[in-house]
Amino acid sequence: MNSRAVQVTRIFFYILAALWLAVSIGYIGQSDGRVFFYAIAALMFLSIFVFILLGMNITKKPAYWIGVAFLGLCIILTIFDQFGLADLIAIILFAIPLVIMLTKRKEFLAA
Repeated sequence: MNSRAVQVTRIFFYILAALWLAVSIGYIGQSDGRVFFYAIAALMFLSIFVFILLGMNITKKPAYWIGVAFLGLCIILTIFDQFGLADLIAIILFAIPLVIMLTKRKEFLAA
């Protein structure tokens, strides 16, 4: 049985994947046909799969550390973008599982 911290973190990874799906669909909707829009949307779709795969395997040591690095990278990239309310919400949603993962590391790596 997984601990509560693992379950909450897994749920956050799935929520983040769903939010990235919504953002990427909206981004494609803004597209004017340039390849740049589709390249950015492809990266967004890639992050959806990364969040889902990390959520499924978060108790494995490599997935745990990749998840920590990926969340940290997402926070850094969000800070250096044009910062608004949506970015603040995204940082909070990235930070919650990151803080849980770092403070409860032994629960994630116990298996």
